[in-house]
Amino acid sequence: MTGITLPGVGSNLDVDAIVTKLMSVERLPMDQIDAKTQSTTARVSAFGSLKSLLASFQSTLEGLTAAKLGAMSATLADASLAKVSADSTAAEGSHTLEVANLAQAHRIYSGPFASKTDAVGTGTLTFSFGTWDGTLYTPNAAKPDATVTIGAADSTLAGIRDAVNAAGIGVSASIVNDGAGERLVFASADTGAASSLKITVSDGDGTPTDLAGLSQLAYDPAAAEGSGRNLAQAQAALDASFTLDGLPMTRPTNVVTGVLEGVSFTLAKAAPGSPTTLAVSRDTTAIQSAVQSFVDGYNNLRGVIATAGARDAKGNPTGALTGESILRVLETRLRSTIANPPAGLTGSLTTLSQAGVTLGSDGKLSLDATKFQSALAADPAGMTRLFAATGEASDSRIAWSDFTDKTVAGTYAVSVTRPASVGSLAGSAAAGLTITAGANDALSLTVDGVSTSVTLSPGTYASADALATDLASRLNASSALSAAGVQVAVTATGGVITIQSARFGAASTVTAAGGNAAAGLLGGAPVATAGQDVAGTIGGFAATGAGKYLAGDAGSDVEGLSIRVDATAAGSSGTVSFGRGFAATLAAALSGLAEADGAIDSRVSGLNDALKRYATESEQFQRYLDATEKRLRAQFAALDSLMASMNNTSSYLTQQLANLPGSYSSSK
Repeated sequence: MTGITLPGVGSNLDVDAIVTKLMSVERLPMDQIDAKTQSTTARVSAFGSLKSLLASFQSTLEGLTAAKLGAMSATLADASLAKVSADSTAAEGSHTLEVANLAQAHRIYSGPFASKTDAVGTGTLTFSFGTWDGTLYTPNAAKPDATVTIGAADSTLAGIRDAVNAAGIGVSASIVNDGAGERLVFASADTGAASSLKITVSDGDGTPTDLAGLSQLAYDPAAAEGSGRNLAQAQAALDASFTLDGLPMTRPTNVVTGVLEGVSFTLAKAAPGSPTTLAVSRDTTAIQSAVQSFVDGYNNLRGVIATAGARDAKGNPTGALTGESILRVLETRLRSTIANPPAGLTGSLTTLSQAGVTLGSDGKLSLDATKFQSALAADPAGMTRLFAATGEASDSRIAWSDFTDKTVAGTYAVSVTRPASVGSLAGSAAAGLTITAGANDALSLTVDGVSTSVTLSPGTYASADALATDLASRLNASSALSAAGVQVAVTATGGVITIQSARFGAASTVTAAGGNAAAGLLGGAPVATAGQDVAGTIGGFAATGAGKYLAGDAGSDVEGLSIRVDATAAGSSGTVSFGRGFAATLAAALSGLAEADGAIDSRVSGLNDALKRYATESEQFQRYLDATEKRLRAQFAALDSLMASMNNTSSYLTQQLANLPGSYSSSK
């Protein structure tokens, strides 16, 4: 059994108090480690907040684009007719819009059935898309026929509905009970006159047009009712019809683009004879809001910098990041950029104060809305140049596309040594115009590295152009090509068919024609030609081509400057000018600070390494402290025991002496 030890009992010393005071002296280095840990942790946290705010401001700067500063708005006097919107390419003006009718999808329906589970029939349903003018049905070459097989398991009304919907062919099927019975309704997924439906039936009972079996669902608008036109029309296929400024127009959908540059319509209501006014104007509220976000972001960042790097009246640091070089870099770049107009600015707006943005004595920006709106009205293009990165081309064959932080502002001559081209496969002989199912109707080829196979419509085509049109529609409807975003153009010259990729550049190819239709369509030795990337120089500096795009090489003034080249021949192609406004210049100046692995991340990484060292030092020193305290307590315990022993001896001797006759104590 271990005895109970009470420190100081033998010596009457306050051992706990003595050890605590001794250990407080020993802990002084640990206190320094703890202080450094707390300070460093606070710096890491402060850097995190700074990085977040800086990244947010950087996003604001990068979002202050020419498109945002050129924002336009569109409004209709009668807003119920359509939803309208405008982008920065739209021009201010007033127009007249009148909506005659909306685009509609074709809907046809069957006769009544007693139940959804009624048997209809087996066979195939072939859906065609085209235009019905009341006399003639013209197939839509861009939308190939689609066939749905109806087996015994699908032969009920509900089964046919499910089979058509599962096929994903651009036709929806539903069952509606109108009180007279269950009716099967087919609707084209697309609106527009060219998406009118025609249904051809191959009936399991051998008769494709009567009112028995699957042929109950046949629909040929040119056939007699009950003899091939066995469905009724619920809604005709219609194009949207409208006039803009008195010009009549049609579109297959109610979403209208490309009619008025930069303006989009979504037609909502027909109102023939009731025109309304469409006003396109500059969205001055949105533009001012964008500039205000620039001002607010700048002020917020300056405020955080001031707080994080603050000192008291005696110069002692009070901010979490006082003394950090990154704060000095940030403040210098902010102040320098705002104080110095970017190179290349011309016109009425070259300083922020001219646009109503002023720098106060406290280092913060303010926006005078009245002065800003006045400057915007006087020179909207100048306002865009004042803040955003802008580019202009002097030649319609080139267009400014993009830039990087390393692109130097300036005007650069563009020289094209080789225009971009597309890959193609050209026939070696005139195409045969008669296509026979199973004999010469299958073609396989690879476009831009994607392989596909298509089947042509049988029949004798009126011309090679008509055959080329059908082939183009089949290829562009191919699931393999469409899934990869690949498209082709098919042309016929002198009866010879050429298949071209829609893509420009070295990755553009059309190769490996095969299938039983290859020879008849393209001859025995078709010629494949690979596409080429554009080649040339920008401002005399080397540039790299990718498709139609030419980008300045690294290390030059035009590094990262990208332009689209539409020129079809080599030679000089004018000039491209590039400049940065205040926001774009500031974005470039602040780049590399808040990005991943940027200056802040690098500094935080160093601080985290220091925290790891402090944690190791703390752990090691704690072990030293634990050992020291244990040693001190052991020493005091020994001292206590020794003094207790000495006290016992003293007491014993005193007693013995007291018992001696004639002892000193008794004689006293």
